[in-house]
Amino acid sequence: MEILFIRHRCKDVNFSKIYTKISYNGERLELGSTNIKIATEDWDIEKKRVRSNAPNASIKNEILATIESDIFIAYNDLLRKKKSFNVKMLKEAILKVGENEVDLKEPSFIEVFDMFLIAIKEPDPLEQREELSKGTLTKYKNVRDSLLNFFIYEKQLNLKISEFDVNKLRKFRSWMKNIQAFAPLTVHKRCQVVKQVAKWGFKNLKQCHHTPIYDIMFKEPEPDENIFLTQDQFEILKNHKFRTKAKQEVADVFVLYCRTGFHYADLKEIIKNTQNDSNINKAERKGIDGEKWLFKARVKTTVTAKVPYFQEVHQIIEKYGGWQNISIKSNSKMNDTLKLIADELGFPEELILKISVKAGRKTLSDWLLNVKGWTNEALMVLLGIKNEKYVKRYAKPDERRVILEMKRNNQ
Repeated sequence: MEILFIRHRCKDVNFSKIYTKISYNGERLELGSTNIKIATEDWDIEKKRVRSNAPNASIKNEILATIESDIFIAYNDLLRKKKSFNVKMLKEAILKVGENEVDLKEPSFIEVFDMFLIAIKEPDPLEQREELSKGTLTKYKNVRDSLLNFFIYEKQLNLKISEFDVNKLRKFRSWMKNIQAFAPLTVHKRCQVVKQVAKWGFKNLKQCHHTPIYDIMFKEPEPDENIFLTQDQFEILKNHKFRTKAKQEVADVFVLYCRTGFHYADLKEIIKNTQNDSNINKAERKGIDGEKWLFKARVKTTVTAKVPYFQEVHQIIEKYGGWQNISIKSNSKMNDTLKLIADELGFPEELILKISVKAGRKTLSDWLLNVKGWTNEALMVLLGIKNEKYVKRYAKPDERRVILEMKRNNQ
């Protein structure tokens, strides 16, 4: 008996579907489509497999291997019966193996998650999926680790997708909220990823027959009250002379966050690049207005944030004699020191407890929206955001914006 995987071109010749044929005693018969669609050039004719560098190659080749296994199961079963059979009888036996899911063991949820992580690493034109940024891949990995820790906590390390029902999802939500102390929005996002992986396993892995959370809907929680510095608080922090070098450096770096809107990783990357590459800041460019700007592809999304040089940024860079001389501490060290700074400056208790590097991005957004009167569209360009709905996570218009609009209308 011979098993053949044949490439059939689609109407669009750039793509093909893979079909299965069997040959036995000089007879050939087509078993039908494997439901695997690939770019035509990604098929290895000699190996009868998807090329290893093709998107999702490992998953698609695993499916082909499973089909081969089913065929051999049926073939060996007929041989054991010691009765003569032809290729049509062999086809019927193969189809019965597929129906009965013979010898297919359902993998654990974590094993499926690991397969999912491999599958999403490469862009897939067939699924219209673009290449994911390192930051996004890291977030998926963090969700996987969080789910693993939950299964360890529950002593159910080998739990299957088919066993992960709504009640188990509620327990996972409660564990993240009460044990891990994650913010509501973080809990919401991680539950969405868990559902995404469960659906992926059900759709792509023959062993996964069911997922109880396939159709479950999540209501997005209201965003937390934005933590940011008012313009008065920002001026106090900017002009204050701290007694210790460590506090002063953190305060100065925080001023940069408050006037660039970068996340921690983005500003750190800008500074690190100037320290490793002849002190050249590759993020600096001349804008169409002839002035100096910062253009930075965000680590999280790869969307380019386009930030004009505000006066405070010039002042900090001149103070330290260049970007390469800026000292940026770890994220946790920055956040801890910022709380000490807020306490020293007599800021409100809520700000002392919750201030972090993230407050810099929100401080800039609030200042531009409610003090300078920028539009959401302009903020999206500066922050490197594609969807306007995300602007509200950083700033909301208030009565200051109303006053600005009233003044404009009276002019």
